[in-house]
Amino acid sequence: MKKLVLILCILFESVVLSYLLYLLIRNTRRIARQQQKLLQQENERAKQEEQIKNYAIMLDGQEKERSRLARELHDSLGGRLSAIELQLTDASTGKNNTGEITGQLDAAMTELRQIARNLTPETTLMRSGLAEALRDYCYMLQQTGAGITFQSFDISRDIAYPVQLMLYRIVQEALANAVKHAGADTIIAQCSQHDQIIYITVEDNGKGFHPSNIPANKGLESIRARVQHLNGILDIQSAPGAGTVINIECKLP
Repeated sequence: MKKLVLILCILFESVVLSYLLYLLIRNTRRIARQQQKLLQQENERAKQEEQIKNYAIMLDGQEKERSRLARELHDSLGGRLSAIELQLTDASTGKNNTGEITGQLDAAMTELRQIARNLTPETTLMRSGLAEALRDYCYMLQQTGAGITFQSFDISRDIAYPVQLMLYRIVQEALANAVKHAGADTIIAQCSQHDQIIYITVEDNGKGFHPSNIPANKGLESIRARVQHLNGILDIQSAPGAGTVINIECKLP
């Protein structure tokens, strides 16, 4: 009888312990799931904050580009048109300066086309694709005296337009940095595609900088933000007095 009672007690204790162990495991798993969910939410929040930061940088870059174009329209093209107006006034009084006026008008139209291309590359991108749009932009910069060589290899014209525009702005910003900030007079820009990977290289012989001390440059920040937006890889190699090489790798969506 005592043995039976002992066995029953042991069985009861085993059942109770098993149930308590089950509750412990269930609660542990529930807590682990909650922690994992919180971690995922935190990661999503961090990604959203990073995206907002990147968008802010891109918008800031776009605003600066608009301001620069407004200055070009006012200072350069506006001044040239004012000179043409004065020449037309002289012509109205009988002074023959038709040749000068024609030359000024041609120069004004060239400047206007350059500014329009810089502001809105959409037409060239849609009509001819990324490679031709970049070639056109580099040719435009060459007319200002910049020594730029552009090379493209196997760039598909079927890339989604928003991605083409983003890649165009990346190269545009890199070239603008080389010309304005680095003081380079020789620049090589390459853009190639292998399967679904786009490779971009912009190399200049400008003043350069130490890699551990990348300058606070809105252009570089804009490039970095756009590359991150495309989930790409950005590598900057530079040294004081030895120029800069920017390598970018982006996988097409």
